[in-house]
This record gives sequence, structure tokens and C-alpha cells, in this order.
Amino acid sequence: MNSLKFNDKRHYVLAAVLAIFIVMDIKVPPGVANLVDTIVGKVVVIMIGLSLMGVNPLVGILGVIAAYELIRRSSSSSSIFSSFDFIPNEKSKSNEMQVYQNNQITVEEEVIAQMLPRTATDVLDTASFKPVQDKLHAAAKL
Repeated sequence: MNSLKFNDKRHYVLAAVLAIFIVMDIKVPPGVANLVDTIVGKVVVIMIGLSLMGVNPLVGILGVIAAYELIRRSSSSSSIFSSFDFIPNEKSKSNEMQVYQNNQITVEEEVIAQMLPRTATDVLDTASFKPVQDKLHAAAKL
């Protein structure tokens, strides 16, 4: 239990700053966001967050959570490629489909509209042939 005690007043200040960063929705500056939103930047942030475990376990836990929040906030606010840049929304998909859909009458609709209605009185009531079933080869009869 002694490992959770703060040995220095600087630990109090660091824990308070990390807690404020976690709880408040502090915007990450674009320059920092662009640095953190790279592979190297993410690795450095994670290493710093994990290295705070050596200072104090409570400060380390807050550091890991703050590192996660920094990475998450940086990826949403940076101008580097985001997954939302490549995923189309419903409005853009609808606009794109309107280009392909011209509301003119198609050939099929035109042919069907010009067809005469079917009044079939010439239905074959009695066929001139009788169907024959081939050998079943041990299959069940239907």
C-alpha cells in the first residue's frame, strides 16, 4: 500500500494534470496532433505513458489513460489520413447514385407498355402427348 502513496509534491501535480487532461475535453493543437498521429509518435506516447509506472503506480495508470486519450484525440483532429476520409456517408452515396439513375422509361418498360393484354383462350386442356418417366435406378418416386 506504500507504493500508492505520493512521495513528492510533484507527483500530486502530475496526477492532477493528467486527471484534468483525461476528464476535460481539451483539444490537441494541430502541430502536436500531426506528430502524435504517426507510428513513431504513437510508440513514443505509449512508452512515456508506460514509463510513468516507475514513478508511481497511480500516476502510471493515469499516464496510460492519458496516453490513450492523447492518441485518440490526435487521430480525430489531425489532418493526416483518417478512416472517415475514405468511408462515404449516405448523402454522398445518394448523390453519386442520382448520376446513374435517370428517370427515363427503360426499353423493358416501353415494350411491356406496348404489349397487348393476354386473353388466352387457346390454353392446352388436353395435351397430345403423355409424359414418360425413365428408369429410377433405385431412386424414390415422387
